[in-house]
Amino acid sequence: MEISPNGNLAQNISLLTNISKYRDSDEEIATEANGKTPRAVFSTPTLHNAKNIMPEEDSQTMDTETDQEEQLQDAFDFLSRLPPMPSAPRNKVLPIKTRSTSRLTLVLDLDETLVHSEAKPISNPDAVINLIFNGVACNVYTLFRPGMYEFLHSVSKKFEVVVFTASHKAYASQLLRKIDPDRKLIKHRLYRDSCYNLKGNYIKDLRVLGRDLSEVIIIDNSIQAFGYQLDNGIPIVSWFDDPNDCELFNVHALLIHLLSVPDVRPILRQTFKLSRFSAQ
Repeated sequence: MEISPNGNLAQNISLLTNISKYRDSDEEIATEANGKTPRAVFSTPTLHNAKNIMPEEDSQTMDTETDQEEQLQDAFDFLSRLPPMPSAPRNKVLPIKTRSTSRLTLVLDLDETLVHSEAKPISNPDAVINLIFNGVACNVYTLFRPGMYEFLHSVSKKFEVVVFTASHKAYASQLLRKIDPDRKLIKHRLYRDSCYNLKGNYIKDLRVLGRDLSEVIIIDNSIQAFGYQLDNGIPIVSWFDDPNDCELFNVHALLIHLLSVPDVRPILRQTFKLSRFSAQ
């Protein structure tokens, strides 16, 4: 069975995800997360073209399978039209590795991957950000994805953790200071200004990190965001407010498995088969 942009959604998802086989080896994050099947699918792969200071993703849930199929089709269309990779960035944004730096670099998206934020008040927010943007004061209300802290505490001991967001620094830097005030969980923080701007769409070109790409993993709910390095990516379902979500627990097991391989890309390529949709 081949993955097809026009194929049945359930068939595509069943082929694109295969994380559950790693779960038995994962005992470092507590609980089996209610035994739910992992759903590392494309979900809401909206283009990063927001013009305001709010998070990079549109805050919309997909209520029907038709919505999911449309978003999946958007992702396929975007990747099929992606122009050739630009020349390698001259400036590398991360410092040179030292002996104490972990071998693998784990790049994490922020909005709809670790958190969900809105400009309107929400019930029991985990954080409230006070912003002044273009002379206008506003509040941003944020919920943390279930298991976020357990996940960050675990991966920070094994990976060089980088949060790379297409959101504006004014918003994201404040939020990250609330999440990790002592900078013990997240080693490096990158914002929209480190993205490659493709006609208003913000792509995270992993070459800007200055790391060997055989040792780089990115987790993002938008596959377009890492369209130039699809074989480095783990697509994760977008999160908005589901208290029973267990995706971070599920993906953790795959990350632990990748610690033992010399090159992460063959396994991620075989697991998610994303590169076949690229025009590259």
